[in-house]
Amino acid sequence: MADTNLLYQKIANDLRESIYSGTLKEGERLPTEMDLAKQYDVSRITSKRALEELKQSGLAYSIRGSGTYVAKLSHRQEADISERKSLYKQVVSMVIPFRSADGGIVDTLTGVTNVLRAAGYMVDINCLPNREGDIRKGLMQICERGTAGLIYYPSSDSENLELLNMLYMEKFPLVIIDKRIDALPLYSVVCDNQKGMRDVVEYLLSLGHKKIAFVTDKKIGLASSVRDRYFGYAQALREAGIIAQPGWVLDGTYKADDMERGKTLLRGLLQQGVTAVCAINDGVAISVMRCLKLMGLEVPEDISVTGFDDIRVKNLTEKPLTTVRQDMYQIGSNAANIMLELLRGETPAMLHKVLPTELKIRETCAECKIE
Repeated sequence: MADTNLLYQKIANDLRESIYSGTLKEGERLPTEMDLAKQYDVSRITSKRALEELKQSGLAYSIRGSGTYVAKLSHRQEADISERKSLYKQVVSMVIPFRSADGGIVDTLTGVTNVLRAAGYMVDINCLPNREGDIRKGLMQICERGTAGLIYYPSSDSENLELLNMLYMEKFPLVIIDKRIDALPLYSVVCDNQKGMRDVVEYLLSLGHKKIAFVTDKKIGLASSVRDRYFGYAQALREAGIIAQPGWVLDGTYKADDMERGKTLLRGLLQQGVTAVCAINDGVAISVMRCLKLMGLEVPEDISVTGFDDIRVKNLTEKPLTTVRQDMYQIGSNAANIMLELLRGETPAMLHKVLPTELKIRETCAECKIE
């Protein structure tokens, strides 16, 4: 029953926000019970309950055999809307796709909220399903109901470009974190992904490794962070006189939750003489180490493994992971400071703020035993 209550309230709230924002206008026909049930994947009883709530609050009325329509707003409701719009001028929204809870995003949120709250702004945090359609819908709802600015954590470079371009053309205060959207001149805050991965590879080269693999669960072309890390990997090898072989790069084919496929891919790397693996992030590195363990191999005695991000992996690995640390708190606080500049009508000094990384040498790498 509690879940049903939440579902019908969610539908009612979404419709209410669309009415308050003016997206749904007086006299306009609301979606049918059947349409809402399909859209929200609920029963028709639940969608009917949501429409009944709108009618009881005076926001909608029904015409028998025709449908449910947006009612004329009372003076009290119009005053409430005006007050809400005024309130949202002091709210900055942040949109984050659902992803594994690694602690890093919590640090980013803390950095954002500490800076904005100190400046008198409230922060509206929105965690949305990691699907482009859902994220687009969420972004549109946030813009419709009103917000002073938007800090956005996209999953890929191409995600919702049309909507982002519209916001850019309207000079809406917008800051991207963790990614660089090369297709649009949007302000962003990222870490130096290329140098971070180059530092990792140079460290492995100093240990005598020459056949070093690059393993990613995302296609290299999907996001600037993935591309930059790959460029850093390839650059370090090239400067050492080593050309990365195609077979050393697992370009989006590795899936952290598929152990059997992971073991097959890692056997292929070992057959090519690979002695070290640079994982795109710590989550993939942890998965690689688990697969190697199932294969009867030890890290770093048999093969070295590195990660990227320096997430909180205590108790997830037998040995502390050699990785690259990016300061997620600073990413958040810098994004918030750029947002404040935009809200003041100022032009930030740089389009892309790039923060330094730090190589954290721990216990998952060892000297190469193969000449």
